[in-house]
Amino acid sequence: MISVNRFPKLILAKEYLRCARLPLLFFKKALPLLVLMNPDLHLLAEQKPVQVNLGSASGQAGERITVPLTLSKGSQADVRKISMQVIYPSHLLTFFDLKKGPAMTPADTMDFKVMAADSGQEAILSIELLSPASLKPGTFASMEFEISRNVPVARTIRLKNDDPRVYSNEGLVLPTRGRDGFVDVAGGAPVAPCFFYMH
Repeated sequence: MISVNRFPKLILAKEYLRCARLPLLFFKKALPLLVLMNPDLHLLAEQKPVQVNLGSASGQAGERITVPLTLSKGSQADVRKISMQVIYPSHLLTFFDLKKGPAMTPADTMDFKVMAADSGQEAILSIELLSPASLKPGTFASMEFEISRNVPVARTIRLKNDDPRVYSNEGLVLPTRGRDGFVDVAGGAPVAPCFFYMH
């Protein structure tokens, strides 16, 4: 048998649940109006995520290899800035340089720095790219590494694409995805360069 004293508690619980749903119902009804008032929200909802991917390379121990960085975007994406970090094993790869790719223009600027990770076995390459105009899709940069001579044969080294971020002209963070890169270490000793002299 239900006590009479419990009915006020049940009524209060139902009233609490009804009030808790009010903000959610209001947001669902107001969302179309917010999109109409702010076109940027509409564009962000419709466009596909921008892809900032690391490529792959292969080489032998002791050789230098080049790993491309590519940008793939939707037709409506206005990309003005790319910020990303590449984490790589510093005891297996030695970083040498970061160069502009064919997708960049002379007006585009690129800055980078390398710092050691907390683990001591990894390094972090921080990259920032700015453009006065919308960046073109394609290879925007290439990383140059040297494979350590102590790398075991037939090993694949992972380059982690850590938290890539893409910004629009208004400073909005666009939906972004990124794939990791890989370096395949082939077997055999690296071929020494040959020099021919004419006498």
